Amino acid sequence: MVSGVAANNEVTVPVGSGGQVSVYNSGGTTNITIDVLGYYSTNGSGMHAINPARAADTRTGSGQPYAGQPIPANGSLTVQVSGIPAVPTTAATAILQVTAVNPTANGYLITYPAGTTRPNASNLNYKSGATLTKEVTATLGSNPAGAVTFYNSSSTALNVIVDVTGYVGGVGDTFTPLSPPEPSPDRRYPKRLRPALRWTDPPQQYSVDSSGDRPRRCTRLRAVDRPQRHRAGK
Repeated sequence: MVSGVAANNEVTVPVGSGGQVSVYNSGGTTNITIDVLGYYSTNGSGMHAINPARAADTRTGSGQPYAGQPIPANGSLTVQVSGIPAVPTTAATAILQVTAVNPTANGYLITYPAGTTRPNASNLNYKSGATLTKEVTATLGSNPAGAVTFYNSSSTALNVIVDVTGYVGGVGDTFTPLSPPEPSPDRRYPKRLRPALRWTDPPQQYSVDSSGDRPRRCTRLRAVDRPQRHRAGK
């Protein structure tokens, strides 16, 4: 988190005793909102991962669906998801990579099933001049069938890119939750960016690779912490 900036993310987390989850704040004080998008159970539908399929690119001249149709200020755009290559018409939910392309004003996107009332929960908060991509799990609507509506809160029009990376429906892969690992000892490195981690042999170990430091052996895996660069259309 960055002080003074509202941010959101999508998290899949195992549910603990009594059906509860815990949220830890590492510094300062903050207010949070938690929205439940779905859940996994033994009799739910399966998830199907696919090669990314582009459902929309509103930039003029993109050559993709919805080219030249940016989302208006305080307006919405409905995008057809089911029925595009690799996504069957029976899909009930889609896993999307949604990109806000070079916004000209601050705002947020709300994603919701086409034909339903818009909720109050945002899926992607963006800042002027910063292209940002977020993963969104979106229920597909019924009017039109298999479509998703995107609402733009900004005072200016917004170009978006929507890629489908998976869908839920029928028999597919099931979800197996794992316990989160213990915190890694990366606080030993007082640098602006934490070191990245790299697999070594044997596979249960990894080395710490940080400029100017000697690699050190560790016994836990920590997610790579590198600044992400998002390139529109990639």
